[in-house]
Amino acid sequence: MSNAQDLSEEWREEADQDFAVHLGWLPRERNFMLHVAGQHLLPKERIKLERQIRVAVEKVEHPESIARLLARTVRQVSARNVTVGPNVMCTMTRRANVRSEGNIAIGGGMIPIASEFKKEESYFRRSRGGPFGPARWIYSPGDPKAAIHYGPNYASSVIMMKGMYVGPQNPEMSN
Repeated sequence: MSNAQDLSEEWREEADQDFAVHLGWLPRERNFMLHVAGQHLLPKERIKLERQIRVAVEKVEHPESIARLLARTVRQVSARNVTVGPNVMCTMTRRANVRSEGNIAIGGGMIPIASEFKKEESYFRRSRGGPFGPARWIYSPGDPKAAIHYGPNYASSVIMMKGMYVGPQNPEMSN
């Protein structure tokens, strides 16, 4: 879904007022499709990422490890491109919830508190469920030791959630 990019991964000269939705089906011989939005990947970055995703998709059934690979790639691009930030928000729509109607529980990813757990892998660890079921989003700061944690904006026909923030009252104090 985009108002400024199509399936070619190229930017339009001007963003449209309306968003377009592109829907396609994967051929049986493919387990995933990678669509890069925003900044381009270098050819070697894309080849490496697609190879890593292919291996991960064959081994795991859950999105957390794929999200970790994507976050690492965003950080690689961030290191060479100042217009890309190192913090990553991953939202996940689980297959079981794609066509669900009715109530939805909004649960976030892990928020490592103790310094010994503030490592990249701690943010992408699959939660056991808890009261909200598996996580529907993961926030991973560029610096795993950061004391700030954000949540996504969420809007539906009946509710809006905006600007969730967990951390010190003065964000400058966390650096």
